[in-house]
Parts: sequence; C-alpha cells; structure tokens
Amino acid sequence: MVNRPGRRPLLTWTVPALNLALIATGGDNKPGREVTMRAKGIKALLTLLMALLASGAAPAARAQGENPVIPAVLGEARLELEMAASPGARYLGLSGRRGLPPGRGMAFAYPYLGRWRMVMRDMLFALDFVWVREGVVVGVTPRVPPPRGQEPPREVGPPTEVDMILELPAGWAETHGVGPGARLVLLNRP
Repeated sequence: MVNRPGRRPLLTWTVPALNLALIATGGDNKPGREVTMRAKGIKALLTLLMALLASGAAPAARAQGENPVIPAVLGEARLELEMAASPGARYLGLSGRRGLPPGRGMAFAYPYLGRWRMVMRDMLFALDFVWVREGVVVGVTPRVPPPRGQEPPREVGPPTEVDMILELPAGWAETHGVGPGARLVLLNRP
C-alpha cells in the first residue's frame, strides 16, 4: 500500500486511563509509514513498552527473580510472593520455570475487580490458584496440571470477581489449610 499525503489514521489505539494514544498514519507528506505517539509522563511510555512486550511485539526475556518479592501471610502460613508487577510479568507468570523455591508463590494484583482468567501456557509444573477479593480468599482451584505434549494449555477462572490471584505449588493450599474465608496480608508492598 502506498501512503498518500493527508491520509486519515490507519490505526488509533487509545488508553484513556493512562492518557496515552498511539496513532499510525499513512503519511502526511512523508514517505513511508509514520507512527506518532503522544504520552504524558515516562510512566505511560513504560506501560506502553511493557504492553508491547506482553503482546509479543518485542522479544520477551525475563530472568527468574526480577519481580519484587514481598513477605505475606495467607491464613496461618507465611510465604514470600513474587509480584507480577508489569503487564509483561503478568503475561509470562511462571511460564518456563521448573518450579518455585520452598515457601514462594507468585501474586497477580489488579487495579479493579474482575473475572481475571489464567492460562497454563508454557508451564512445566502443576499449580494451585488462589482467588482473592479485597484480602479474602474466595476460592481455590487446586492442582492444575501443565499441558502435556500437544495438549492446549488449561485456562482457569475465579468463582467471582477478584482483584488478586496467587499461583502456588500444587498442593500448597491443602497442606496449609487455605480455603475460602482465609485472609491474605501483604506485609510490605513494593
């Protein structure tokens, strides 16, 4: 496709909550495709870059341990939670890892309540999913196995809207008596 001067935008992507807009135009007296990006503040720009990383538009590389780790109490048990703090980290989760250190899990915090779903994409070990709403466990999906061979990855979801999801090694919730009604306390949020 040849770009002609004065063409309307081919694509407009806007994220009002971040005051961010990405507009791909067809020229405006310049040869080739021009991409114009307006963003307020470095935070919006970094958010866009992480979204591109999560979407597969850029190579995704993450070493284990790059996410902040905070101590927590779930029910009566103490553990450390690796916080999936960015869109890229939330997309990757524990994919590709061989396991978790003892007493460790991963937490996915969301800014509002929703029926967030999780996918066992590229997982190598089974997980317990603990669904949390405003600091209280509302459900547990135990012992979800990783995909085998060419099997599609399993997708799991909460019994109600949640604002945090914990991924723990399979059997952890049962071993520690964690079920609906248990409280989650984050001891030192980043």
